[in-house]
Amino acid sequence: NAVNEIMRFAFGGPAGMQRFAVRDFTLRGREIRKGQMLMLALGGANRDPAVFPDPDVLDLDRDNRETMVFGHGPHYCLGANLARQEMGCMLDAALDIVTPGSRVREDLMQLFGFNSLVEKEWHRLLTSVQGVGAKVSLAILGTLGPEGVSRAIALGDWASVKAAKGVGPKTAQRIVLDLKDKAPGVMAMGGTVTEAMDGPDLDVVEPADPAPKPKNKAAVPKKPSGAAAASAGALSALGNLGYGPSDAAAAVAEAAGDNPDAGEAELIRAALRLLAPKG
Repeated sequence: NAVNEIMRFAFGGPAGMQRFAVRDFTLRGREIRKGQMLMLALGGANRDPAVFPDPDVLDLDRDNRETMVFGHGPHYCLGANLARQEMGCMLDAALDIVTPGSRVREDLMQLFGFNSLVEKEWHRLLTSVQGVGAKVSLAILGTLGPEGVSRAIALGDWASVKAAKGVGPKTAQRIVLDLKDKAPGVMAMGGTVTEAMDGPDLDVVEPADPAPKPKNKAAVPKKPSGAAAASAGALSALGNLGYGPSDAAAAVAEAAGDNPDAGEAELIRAALRLLAPKG
């Protein structure tokens, strides 16, 4: 029903189709003669209030099997079922990327897209904080970047969050307070499920000789790379060593802030030094 209703509401069918009357008949008080050419407006038929109550309202629950989008009778489009399937797939894909704060109206389609799952998740979490809308969330992500947001919130650094346009001190403090416990989970999204379950295979203490490459075996999928993946691997390793998520996230965030280009092993070493008992 949703697919049919969207097609009825948005597309309506061809602007005009030429047809010739095969007999004399009366249409709404007007005499139509045999052989007379008619221009059919299927879009108008799809907005007929006698068939569709409130036709100018998009109602996804409407039972609209009688739409004229694909024609009617012997002129019915043979590709109708394929078109519906394509529309359904498109809607599924669109709903996968629609994030909180997105708006879809007849006169406006405002969607937000992100370069990584970490960025998308921070947007979702930021907009869950009272007083933070999509505009403020995007300003924070644009100012700090997803890794910067992770570091600022993990370290409780509300001053960095306040640097974003439109964010006051109280809002920045509320963001850090509400989301600090969420930082470890978001930072861990930079790695794979396998890494989170088994921990990374790293040469933390000293490098080891590389293992020989297996013969006649399928290639191993490439693991994620970059700062987010390095932080995720470091978090996983510290968790396997028994450190709490909040402490581990704060240490990794501080280490990453001191050395943004650090790899996984370097982050682990630096974080361990920060977590070591003082004195």
